[in-house]
Amino acid sequence: MPIIAAMIVRAHRWRRLRRGLGYLLLAGLLGTGLFVWRGPAWLSPHAPLAGAEALIVEGFWGDSLMQAAAGYLAAHPDQKVYVTGGNREVFSGQLPVPGTLRWTFGPQPPDAPQPVVRLKGHSRGCNGQEAFWRVWINDSLLFTGEMPTYQAREWTHILPPGRTSLREIKLELGHPDPDSSCAWVLWYLWAHNMQSAVDQHFTFQPADSSLPAYGIPLPYGEIGRDRLIALGVAPERIVALPAALAADHRTYRAAQGLAAHLETEAQPPRRLNLLGGRYHARRSWEGYRLALADLPAEVGVLRLLPPEPWPWWQEAGQRDSFLKQSEKYLGWCLWRLGAWLGLVS
Repeated sequence: MPIIAAMIVRAHRWRRLRRGLGYLLLAGLLGTGLFVWRGPAWLSPHAPLAGAEALIVEGFWGDSLMQAAAGYLAAHPDQKVYVTGGNREVFSGQLPVPGTLRWTFGPQPPDAPQPVVRLKGHSRGCNGQEAFWRVWINDSLLFTGEMPTYQAREWTHILPPGRTSLREIKLELGHPDPDSSCAWVLWYLWAHNMQSAVDQHFTFQPADSSLPAYGIPLPYGEIGRDRLIALGVAPERIVALPAALAADHRTYRAAQGLAAHLETEAQPPRRLNLLGGRYHARRSWEGYRLALADLPAEVGVLRLLPPEPWPWWQEAGQRDSFLKQSEKYLGWCLWRLGAWLGLVS
């Protein structure tokens, strides 16, 4: 009898386990369906405030959204525009000729954390010979080596604590054949933990002295301002707000920069609309509402681009963008939870 009773109990527990797993599977299927069906609309809300006094534009947007913003501002000539965006702490792009890329920084506070420099890239079109790169930090040559063709190479350096501050990163790109059509593709040149936001500059000096050196703009606020002016927006309507360098949550840091600026204005706007960029809009909107929560200001979100094509998953660009922004929104929610619990700042 005890054996039979144990078998009955075990069978009952197995039925309960199967039922629980079935409910869990059903909930997962329903959640996935809801995510596929309503996820894009959730991540790209449209809730503008009527009678808005200003428009918030993040300076990193592409041409189509910037053109839409310029058209909106032309139709609303009474609105001010704040151009924000966390400063780029990373350079990425293609350098078409041999030369030297310099990244200079302003003074760092004495209690600044250790800077970490990361570099990744490859060469292309180098006629079978390997290009080379050399890295200086504060006039000290720290690395030299080949830069493979179409095969990314990575280098990381942590500055010793307390010995010196990071003033300049210099990257020399060259090739044994001066007539080579070699180009360099930098996946990123990254400086973690840098505190200076405004006093920093990129310049590139081609090895051919007959070619002029040129600067590369950093702050997205200034980049966005220049682009809006080129599209016909009056300069006096635009306030460019560079934010502090940040390794993560740059949108929220930019929103904090806007909040700090509004506190300095004699008559700051009370109703602002954020220009939303499809799947990025939900996270940006929540970040700006959180940053401006202590001010007498409301923030709406304005979507000027047409709705995403349906079904969104059949277009590779839309699919990748949606999944990437979904991951970032989840990270944002977890960060807010950690901040609420006092685990992060």
